[in-house]
Amino acid sequence: MKKYIIITTILLLAAACSAPTTIINNPLAQNEQPAFDGRLQIDSPKEGDVIDSAFTITGKAQDWFEGTIAIEIYDGMGNNIYKSSFIVPDNYGHPAAFVQGIHLSESILPASQRGRIEFIDYSAKDGSVVYRRVVNIKFKNYVAENSLQLPIKYDNKQYGFIFSLPESWKGYAIITQTSGGWSWEASKDLDDSTIIAKGPAIIIRSPLWTAAKPYQDIPIEVFTLQQWQDIQSGKILYRTAAPVGPAELGRNSKYVFALPPRYSFAEPDGVREVDDIIQKHPLAAY
Repeated sequence: MKKYIIITTILLLAAACSAPTTIINNPLAQNEQPAFDGRLQIDSPKEGDVIDSAFTITGKAQDWFEGTIAIEIYDGMGNNIYKSSFIVPDNYGHPAAFVQGIHLSESILPASQRGRIEFIDYSAKDGSVVYRRVVNIKFKNYVAENSLQLPIKYDNKQYGFIFSLPESWKGYAIITQTSGGWSWEASKDLDDSTIIAKGPAIIIRSPLWTAAKPYQDIPIEVFTLQQWQDIQSGKILYRTAAPVGPAELGRNSKYVFALPPRYSFAEPDGVREVDDIIQKHPLAAY
């Protein structure tokens, strides 16, 4: 009997040590009831719900460090519009129900209709993220600040985003290329690296562009959510001579849209105009 108890204990400890420390939940279907995954259940808002500037989060939680749930809210442009935390009461090893009111500042309206709420737990050891759950939502009140300044709209229905442009870009051209991710683990020589991920790069070209005198393009790289996660974790080493990777412009439930680093390195005409356009958060994902 003693031998059986010892073996059982060892197996249980081994299973606990091998369990993953990071959980990133995939988006749920529209209005799907999220299940309790051992750490968190969000009853409201549900996936795809419309929220006002004041709303309530309800659900259940268990085994959070010091009972603290960090919460961050982003609009579809990737702008952080809310960051805080709240305490879940101790329920002695069982899921604890919680109700938390959220008030978004009316002076910081989202720049797109779609957004997301992230629930995050951090490691007590080193502060790294050990758990993240995402709920995609829609904002009842939002304002596209660029609607008057950027009246020309490029609507990409294939990937689900609208890019706004100034009147001077009327007659723009669209060019589709292919971008790739490279891994230095496959080869230390960048010129001989193995392509392990590819995706489209959509180029918006100004009507002022000519072969004799190029004008600054607006490149938009499209990544799947998994590719973007792999880039952030370092599994895919994004090809660039810059010390930074692509910058997120926005995302929807399937894709992340990003601006490649050093895209204006050659400094053709129009660099300042394109930089001004980018500063106005012109991409709205849907």
